[in-house]
Amino acid sequence: MDCIFNQQIDEVFELSIYVKDSEKNTTRYQQTLKKRRAERVSIHYQTEKFEISGDLQKSYEIQPLFFENTQYHFEIQFRAPIHYAELRHKLVLINDGFRFSQVANMLVGVINTGNDIGQLNLPIYYEDKVGKGYFITLSFMVLPTKIDLQQDIEPINEAIDGTFPLWRFNLTAKTEQGAGKTNEKGYFPLFWLAHFQQLQQFSQALKIIKNSPHNRLQTYSLHQKAERLKGKLSAKQTHRIKNDLASGLHHKKYAIEKKKLSVNTPENRFIKQVIIETDNKLTQINQTLAKSSKNQLSQAFFDTLNNWQKPLKQFQALSFFNDIGTFKGLEKISLVLQQKPGYSTIFHVWQELRFYLKVLSHHSLISQKSLSELYEVWCFLVIRRLLIEELGFEEVSSQKAKLMFSEQLDLTMKDGMYGAFHFERPDGLKIKLAHEPIFHQKTEIKSYLNTQKPDILLEVLFPNKQRFIWLFDAKYRLNSDDGEDDLVPDDAINQMHRYRDALVWAKQDEGKSRPVFGAYALYPGFFDQVNMKNPYQAGIDEVGIGAFALLPSQQNQGAIWLRAFFKAQLGNYLLSSPLIKEESLFVQEQSRIPYTGMKQQLYTDLTMLVSLGHAQEGENIRSIEYFERFKNGTAKYYHLPQDTFEMKYKGLQHIVNEIAFLGLAEQDEQGNKIINKVWQVKRVLLVKRNTLTEAQAGYTSNSERLDYLFELGMALNLPNSIRNIPLEGFRKSMKLTTLSKINNETEFNFIEPVYTEFYLEQIKVR
Repeated sequence: MDCIFNQQIDEVFELSIYVKDSEKNTTRYQQTLKKRRAERVSIHYQTEKFEISGDLQKSYEIQPLFFENTQYHFEIQFRAPIHYAELRHKLVLINDGFRFSQVANMLVGVINTGNDIGQLNLPIYYEDKVGKGYFITLSFMVLPTKIDLQQDIEPINEAIDGTFPLWRFNLTAKTEQGAGKTNEKGYFPLFWLAHFQQLQQFSQALKIIKNSPHNRLQTYSLHQKAERLKGKLSAKQTHRIKNDLASGLHHKKYAIEKKKLSVNTPENRFIKQVIIETDNKLTQINQTLAKSSKNQLSQAFFDTLNNWQKPLKQFQALSFFNDIGTFKGLEKISLVLQQKPGYSTIFHVWQELRFYLKVLSHHSLISQKSLSELYEVWCFLVIRRLLIEELGFEEVSSQKAKLMFSEQLDLTMKDGMYGAFHFERPDGLKIKLAHEPIFHQKTEIKSYLNTQKPDILLEVLFPNKQRFIWLFDAKYRLNSDDGEDDLVPDDAINQMHRYRDALVWAKQDEGKSRPVFGAYALYPGFFDQVNMKNPYQAGIDEVGIGAFALLPSQQNQGAIWLRAFFKAQLGNYLLSSPLIKEESLFVQEQSRIPYTGMKQQLYTDLTMLVSLGHAQEGENIRSIEYFERFKNGTAKYYHLPQDTFEMKYKGLQHIVNEIAFLGLAEQDEQGNKIINKVWQVKRVLLVKRNTLTEAQAGYTSNSERLDYLFELGMALNLPNSIRNIPLEGFRKSMKLTTLSKINNETEFNFIEPVYTEFYLEQIKVR
């Protein structure tokens, strides 16, 4: 154990703090800052404050010592004998980690910071032997080691606040951000605010009241001289006036009662009270948070507060608002507040808001959810942003999960789903992006043994209803091994394998299949993604398992690898790239790995149309017997240079073994090329040209080039010959199609090709 802090505090106690391998966290912290601020000439490692407040006041400037995911041991050795001491943190979990030893006259405890960052306050109470009590609070900052507090936290908060306002705040986290202890009542609790935000009808109700305020006829007394009296008077009052005038009392005034419509009703006074109190509380929160020196609240949060206040301030500016008196309570139940549109809504909303205000108003500090939770939701929102801004998708609908109060009074999402978003693109692609989908035996995509809950699901639906799924897991962790490169822990990669293998699509009419094309971890690694290659790229390409480093940065430089992956899979529609078809996913290496002894095929009758080689190639002349074998249907081999195939179909080398039939164009007596039969393909070998015999190639060669050697089976006659095969340019005679597409076609150009994305790309290049 390393002692990182030791101080004698005013001869009252000695405070010592220990941690295992303190250099490890410090080194990681400094490496993170160096990488994230590499553009600066020099890096200044700021000092932090370690403060003791309460009955003792001390402040120390220290180097960064307290970090996330670290266990710290505290020892408070009291000088004078005391009766007892205890920790009085708001969390029972932390309090239970401390105990007082009367024998040693010492308070000792252990705290694991977890993924909570910010100010950690440890309130301590102790009593001396005569029963006098003392309060002190130890305060210090817990810093992240995997991200930069200055550069990364604000973009993460901004993204989350823009989509899920107030979700990230939590009353039960270890650390806190916000104002310290005051004599005021404290913050208007954030969860009261969250509840207020859900009740959008509050604003609508104010509009109704504004347009049709409640009023009633009210009687009032007026004193006037006799000559100003109008209207019918009572006989008694008439008699009295006559007597007064006869007596010369002309200056005397007489009381009369009149009625008029007035908005100064008990119901309007109640509405006025609600508006003023709510507006004051919102103003109090806004001002308090704005003064916080280490404020981690985004501008989006303050904008939300201001927007909530707008209808309240607009209502207070109405001309009749000043005519309404002060609310002094209701003498009886008001039917207006119970039933009248607008008024009834405000009344019932206020009852709920007042409940949360009373229950939670003692909280004066703000806590946030752990960094791992924040990073997870931020990764989800980054993928959403890439789909819209980089890939040309339009968000057509979103279904945000309902915010609910947990037993710890923080906001959680129903069923663990933070939201599901649906996107479409003009080329017909549709995408569903979901957070924390749950898979078990009863879901459409099944997990037969254990429930699986990946962080992010990206489901792509092609126009032909073919669906593909990619899974992502946000891991706010780095490999513990010391090294210059940030890597994801090995168990995170292993979990991606488990996700892909565990999920099965079970359909009664189609049987079982595996829908997950890839599973990838997202982690807070820092790289120069412009100039460096993803260390997990080989696994991504070969088996569809890997990881992407993902961090906030200017110009989104921290998401280049992930953006490139999506563009390769889904196409960059914004740049008018060729339309992506599901075939492009099937030809990738990771999707073509079958179980041992089995084959993986998209088209079971894939057919390649291609010309036979020329009779003479340079000085080499193919034998007449070679061509005769193709005419009479006895040929056993056909060869094609590997580079010829790849120049025509770049990126399709994986599907050569999928070719089941060859349609070979022969030259007729008029010099035209026709295809009148197709050959079954037994197998395809990649061999050197100099290993081919005359029977296999028509002539021998010393060339070292690589050729595909097709071993042919039975020749099948076509019902109609295919004509008008291009004579010039060998590659122009090549076309990938299927046997079913050529059965009734006679024109080469009318035959529908497959893998058109690759075919069209080559046409464009030429």
